[in-house]
Amino acid sequence: LDTEHRHFGQSAQRSVAKWAVQHISQKENRLDACRVEPSPSMDPNLSYLLNFLRKCAVEEAKSAPERAQKDHTKHAGECRQEEEKRSSGGTWNIPQEFVETEMQRIATESFFLSGVYWTLCGISLFCSSAEGFRELLVQASETSSESIAALVRKCARADGGFAPSPDPVQSAHVLSTLSAVQVDVILRGHTGAVRAAPSSVSVFGHEAEKASTMSSQTVSVSVCREKTVAFCLSLQHKKEGFFAPSIERPGDSDVRFTYCALATLTLLGANPCAPSCYKETNCKKLEELTEMRVEWESLRVWLWGCLTEEGGFGASPGDEAHAGHTFCALASLALIGGFDSIPFGQKSSSSSSPGGDPGGGTEVKMRIRKIWRWLSRRQHLTEGGLTGRPSKHADVCYTWWVLASLSILLEYGVRGDIPRTFYFGGEETVGSNGGETASGAARFPSSLDLPAVHRFIQESQRPQKGGIARDPAHQQVPDPFHTFLGLAGLSLIRRQLQETERNTGAPEEEKGKVGKFSSRIEPAELQPVDPLLALPARSVVGSVR
Repeated sequence: LDTEHRHFGQSAQRSVAKWAVQHISQKENRLDACRVEPSPSMDPNLSYLLNFLRKCAVEEAKSAPERAQKDHTKHAGECRQEEEKRSSGGTWNIPQEFVETEMQRIATESFFLSGVYWTLCGISLFCSSAEGFRELLVQASETSSESIAALVRKCARADGGFAPSPDPVQSAHVLSTLSAVQVDVILRGHTGAVRAAPSSVSVFGHEAEKASTMSSQTVSVSVCREKTVAFCLSLQHKKEGFFAPSIERPGDSDVRFTYCALATLTLLGANPCAPSCYKETNCKKLEELTEMRVEWESLRVWLWGCLTEEGGFGASPGDEAHAGHTFCALASLALIGGFDSIPFGQKSSSSSSPGGDPGGGTEVKMRIRKIWRWLSRRQHLTEGGLTGRPSKHADVCYTWWVLASLSILLEYGVRGDIPRTFYFGGEETVGSNGGETASGAARFPSSLDLPAVHRFIQESQRPQKGGIARDPAHQQVPDPFHTFLGLAGLSLIRRQLQETERNTGAPEEEKGKVGKFSSRIEPAELQPVDPLLALPARSVVGSVR
């Protein structure tokens, strides 16, 4: 350390002084007792440094109350100015008729962009084409795709990310960034880099006008894919491997944020490790940028470290298993090829024995079997719906988290040269052929009563409003989140039942049961949904349909 006084900047002095105040009593006599007297064995520069820090702490303790009062007064004034701007229309605000309290407004703005994605994707599941979706959007709400794209662009920030709402006070977040990219895919009708001139329904390739935080004027922000890719790459913790939620919170480790970053990179055509079917529209330049900046091995180690002994994944290593986090972890592993082998240092002694399985394939098989078994036990026996954790009530949203996780395991969690029965075994799947039907179609576990899941979702729908609530309880209010995830879960069920009906090797009584149930959801005509990216399969190039 350079102990010369002139080399201590003002910001460094204040930071050190605040730390000292937190760890030393603010009484001056206690601070004086900390005075360091030079000794023959002590470096005089060190004693000078310690006494300088003590002096800073004394000054900080004396001025802290007065400064705290000034900060409080300044903050209160800023809040009043912000409220005046909102009331005068100076900044973007949720219309008053949609919220009753200030807390509702804050909650709505925090998930506004995600709410746009949930709503649009739910509508798109009823449309067989992007053109049909745009027509239905205009008929249902008199809203054009161009106006929605313009609204999303107002959420863009200078660092390349997207904020939860157009409010200039809010900064970019990885969840709202993924929602913006997903909305762009839904509006355009396809993924990948834009090779032609940007269209009016595209979020990217335009200059966005947004309100300034410093004045009532607007500033121009360029919305381009390269900046959004760079924003996502800047969020990775290089040592641990996970992705943070925002630039302001670099140490927050949660598998949900990691999934959001990887899904965003994949949809933008910048993920070189994505399954080959998703790389048809990748941009070579963005691929190379991602390949150089992402620590893939540490990311795989961290993701597998979230796996618990019971078989599910937690938010981070050591946390309790949860169905939502399990989906995010499995989807992230699929997007980076993490099922190929277990990272070094995480293999069991049996898998790393000489002449055994140097690639970790046996260990992968055992882990997938454990995850499969944990997911297959997520149905509530009396309520019929699916749960996120043991001993919890059923919730409509877990229809998607659980069934999408099972779909990911069946599509990406197995090696192509090994039969699925090697992973799952006959006792965990429908039919006598393990995890596959006679025609080769993968099957969900026989322990899941799919008709009961459908009834649970059907009873959670509110006929007066049409939306789906979290459960059939009458006090629950429908919302876009549960409505979309309920429809997406039904789409996965519909796909499963259609495959079962095509199975010529199934028993006749099983065919009749499934056919009768399938007819109940035929009128809805729900379109296939991509289990990895939670988008209409027709919009995702190479999606498994």
